[in-house]
Amino acid sequence: GITKQVSNHKVVSVEIDGFENVYNGTVDNYHNFFVGGFESIKEENDKKSIFINNLNCGEIPLPDWGCCDLGMVILPTFVKNPFISQEFDIEALKETVKTLVYMLDTILDVTNYPLKQNEKVALQDRRIGLGITGLADMLVMLKIKYDSEEAISFVDVLMQTIRNTAYESSIKLAEMKGPFPKFDKDKFLQGKFIQTLPDYIKEGIAEHGIRNVS
Repeated sequence: GITKQVSNHKVVSVEIDGFENVYNGTVDNYHNFFVGGFESIKEENDKKSIFINNLNCGEIPLPDWGCCDLGMVILPTFVKNPFISQEFDIEALKETVKTLVYMLDTILDVTNYPLKQNEKVALQDRRIGLGITGLADMLVMLKIKYDSEEAISFVDVLMQTIRNTAYESSIKLAEMKGPFPKFDKDKFLQGKFIQTLPDYIKEGIAEHGIRNVS
């Protein structure tokens, strides 16, 4: 057997448990992952073809010459006492999100763009991508079952907090440095997603504009 200490548990043995089919996958230009295989249907002595198509990321088509300016919030960092209590430092999270918005916005100005077309689009839209990583690890450290109602409720509040803080920070940047050059207040506030934001954020955008198109 193999003994290896892993976090709060250890592996004491590894045994062969049979075999599973392994499928080939292909990724096309749109980042779709296709998996194909065959499942035996014994009753009919036939084989049924099985295909799975999985889109690997949540990206959207960007405008011509658009580019990504991405940064991640590492969620497990904010768990205060891993595996012991369910304490999460929400104020530290907010401060990190604010800092990350400021950092990503600054990166747009200091980047040495490979093409002038990239630079033009990046600076007229000031698009940033603030994401998260470590969601599953965070839930384990908080002792919350991944697919439980508690997890869904917790993550819902967590993501609303990240979203609101990011928009607040972008509004503050607009107040300090001006909104992104192509900002059109009336059109922006008519956006379907913008309509779902809290009233105080929409009011902030109406008053000061917003630094980043998204």
